[in-house]
Amino acid sequence: MSDEFSIKDFLESVKHFHEIRNEDEYARYRSWEHCNKVFNKKHTELIEKRKNGSDLSEEDYDFLALHLSFYLASWGMYRGSSMLLSTDYKIHIPIVKELMKEKYDNLWNITYKDLNNEKNNIVGLIKEIKGLYGDRSTIVQRIYKNKAVEKPPEISDILATKILLGTLACIPAYDTYFKETIKKYKRGITKPNAQSIEALAEFYADNEEALNNLLVEFRNDVEYPQMKLLDMGFF
Repeated sequence: MSDEFSIKDFLESVKHFHEIRNEDEYARYRSWEHCNKVFNKKHTELIEKRKNGSDLSEEDYDFLALHLSFYLASWGMYRGSSMLLSTDYKIHIPIVKELMKEKYDNLWNITYKDLNNEKNNIVGLIKEIKGLYGDRSTIVQRIYKNKAVEKPPEISDILATKILLGTLACIPAYDTYFKETIKKYKRGITKPNAQSIEALAEFYADNEEALNNLLVEFRNDVEYPQMKLLDMGFF
């Protein structure tokens, strides 16, 4: 992007992202698609099961945790001193079960029009995700026992929002590149709070026609939710 923000720059950034995805059928950028697809499929199944008072099986939750784990690894969350690097994929099962709760049904593939109504629900879910990882204190303390660390590292907004992008697709991933871009072009707050979510909704509303046209253009390849489009453009 140039030093002066324009919607044209944003759209070109999204198209470039999508072109990289199309260059290789095994491209890393497709990891999001695989994860999001299986989560949506299982969520649809769960809605039907709830009618009979039943739930997904433990095997289903295990399967989803494994998909989430690889998606996160593919997008850099298992590197360096990351807490996840010292765990296996099953650490994600409590998080997956939280995501599948009925109180979050309105967040799945949310559109900008509903963001303001659901912003507190999204912020609350981010807090829940961070808390669930933090509650695994026995595991985490054992991991860091021999590293002279008084307490495990704080669970980051990056991890929580990256999970939400790959599953419910209700918010972009607030990673380094995303935050640098929205800060540079004054397009929102660099923390995933209510004010930042409001700014995302306003940006989409201001550019709705151009952004929706792009979604239609991509539809033959992949069905991107609106929040994924924002993630691609600002990333």
